[in-house]
Amino acid sequence: MMARFRIFCFSVVLFLSAFSTTAYSLDQENYELVKDFKAAFLKGDKREISTFFKFPLKREKPIRSIRTSEELTERFEEVFDQHLSDIINSSDIHEDWDAVGWRGIMLQNGVLWMDYDGKIMAINYQSEIEKALQHRLINTERKNLHKSLTVFEQPVLDWQTKRFRVRIDEMDDHKYRYASWSKDKSPLTKPDLVLSDGAWVPDGSGGNHYYIFKNGTYTYKVYVYVLGTDTTQIGVLDVYKNDKKLLSEDFIKIMKP
Repeated sequence: MMARFRIFCFSVVLFLSAFSTTAYSLDQENYELVKDFKAAFLKGDKREISTFFKFPLKREKPIRSIRTSEELTERFEEVFDQHLSDIINSSDIHEDWDAVGWRGIMLQNGVLWMDYDGKIMAINYQSEIEKALQHRLINTERKNLHKSLTVFEQPVLDWQTKRFRVRIDEMDDHKYRYASWSKDKSPLTKPDLVLSDGAWVPDGSGGNHYYIFKNGTYTYKVYVYVLGTDTTQIGVLDVYKNDKKLLSEDFIKIMKP
């Protein structure tokens, strides 16, 4: 399951963990950050633990992100089962936690990531509760799709531009499938266009990335923006014929299953 977290919700830290890293022992300041987090965790106070997190905390799609400390407190057992709790509680700060350059501080090769302000940015672990929830949600999505689209490993995105609804799914061969409809059509209808064998491509060092699909002389690129401001669009759809850009539309809406 760990290998699948590269696309898990488009988190910056999860994106970074797909690359080779150079880890270093913690200096005193970073040691104290981890020590404070571990102390809170050992106390078992969910509310106090939730103050150590940066939100939203991404979960594996289609599980919704955790957006507030109150929500993390409510969904605590979904994320932290006994195994993950034991990993954190029994971790040796000198041996199991490492500083990885600008990426942050990681526990055991990326099970958990902390920034240099002492905030947890990502958890690359899935409890049995989350696995079961993910399975149920994916099955629900399948029921709301045209029969030609029901086979996939996990959903990646379902977004809308001013004219199109675009869905991308990861397949079991680690390739990606693109399907699109005009925005007034239901995903229960046959897609206007389906493209297979797409690839995930990093775009810069901050987590932004895109998916690329070929259709003869046409190229479709779906950009996903992780970094940005409150006014930055979530992504862009670009279509090229050879090297000429024919279309560029911002994604303006995240569709609900």
